[in-house]
Amino acid sequence: MKTIFLFLSLCCSAVIAQVPTLDLNESSRSIKYNNPAAIGQKAVQNLTYSDVRGKCFWDNEFNPGILILKGGSVVKMPSVRLNLYTNDVHYLDRSGVELVAQTGQVKKLILFSRKDTTRAIAVFHSLAGTGSSKAEVFYQILNDGKVQLLKRVTVNLRKKDYDPSVGKAEYRFASDTDYFLRDDAGLNLLKGLNKASVLAIVKPTDATDQWLTSNKNKLKGEEDIVAFLEFVNSTGK
Repeated sequence: MKTIFLFLSLCCSAVIAQVPTLDLNESSRSIKYNNPAAIGQKAVQNLTYSDVRGKCFWDNEFNPGILILKGGSVVKMPSVRLNLYTNDVHYLDRSGVELVAQTGQVKKLILFSRKDTTRAIAVFHSLAGTGSSKAEVFYQILNDGKVQLLKRVTVNLRKKDYDPSVGKAEYRFASDTDYFLRDDAGLNLLKGLNKASVLAIVKPTDATDQWLTSNKNKLKGEEDIVAFLEFVNSTGK
């Protein structure tokens, strides 16, 4: 085994304002990597989705990644990708064969840039779903702190009507995106990425009103909300 130090307070301008910090060991800020066999494996079915149009992976390409398992083990993988349709973590073994981590094994997933393997580009946590379904699904964590913005992309398979020009009915992946604010009370679904939705959960104060005005922040979009939450978290409230 080897020990390395990981600092994930890095920017990801293409996706979010800041990738959250992953504190795996508060005392030493170090990680001990375990055997990749710890994640288990299951068969990959319909891997190529050759008859399905659209995208089901967070990134179709494989990225370096770190997997934190339910039991606390940490596994470093050179090639990982997240399937948002099946909610599975795919990886390549040493022979280049694509496998899938055993369902329910992975608690957290950190993906890194292929060009700069020290730069984290996304952090995902497996959490219980909302509504009638309590099955765990992966949420993307967009900021650190007591109050966090979470992004959940749900991918469904849809069948279109029979097309006589191609002689078959086409299948397509379609995605829906929901945002949540997570605090001590749990997950709160945002009705939209706007000021009214955010301030319905994060109650405004004189300090937050002044900050929004001075920073000309209208709470529209991910970057605005992440910046606002970073301020809210910095106040300790």
